[in-house]
Amino acid sequence: LGNCAQLEAQFTTALRWYDEASSLFESFQSSPSIQINIALNKAIALQAQNQAAQAIVLLENLLARINSHELPLSENQVDVYHTLGDLKLAQKAYDQSLIAFEKGIESLAALSQRFQGQSAKVNLRSRFYDLYEKAIAASSALYQQSKDKKYLEKAFQIAEKSKALLIREAQQKMQANAFAGLPDSILQKEQQLLETISEYEKIRYEELDLLDSLTLRQLGLELLKLKQDFAQLTSFIEEQFK
Repeated sequence: LGNCAQLEAQFTTALRWYDEASSLFESFQSSPSIQINIALNKAIALQAQNQAAQAIVLLENLLARINSHELPLSENQVDVYHTLGDLKLAQKAYDQSLIAFEKGIESLAALSQRFQGQSAKVNLRSRFYDLYEKAIAASSALYQQSKDKKYLEKAFQIAEKSKALLIREAQQKMQANAFAGLPDSILQKEQQLLETISEYEKIRYEELDLLDSLTLRQLGLELLKLKQDFAQLTSFIEEQFK
């Protein structure tokens, strides 16, 4: 009911239903995934009502409960870090948003070691890219504010990790593709995307001080689109030539 109300932009009603749902589960430890999902939805409703500060407090308290109960790592926890980072980024609390995004990346990296199926990997990959891009955005904003080179270096390091993920996956697939009979045209397209992504990242960080904010934003959007194209191509390959 809360989700339905939120889809209809009835956020006050949605919040009431989320509170009702949460009260049904008095013991957090017996139903953590449900409580986390409710809190995430409630945070989105609060943000829609321009109550981002309350949403942030809600998620920070939620993380404290997760840590105090020593819950096993889950995708829900990654979503908490991701949502918290988004809220902090919107408030221009760039240092705190960067911390949240980096924790999300770290948690997702640990979580990805448990998954072997290709569909799960595709899902995790898209999450990685979004977290990487937002962490880079927060680092770049901190650099623009302070002109401290350590934030520029941080942005570059995150970009390198993102690129390393792409390259590692490409290398792994090349071996598998040799047995799957993958056409040369698709292999060439994959290689071209990787090369273009690498070139865009090099421009974004080596010429950061020379580019205006509009150009930087456009460059970032183009880079995100390229990475999405790469993820879609990877998904197509895995579906058609598995």
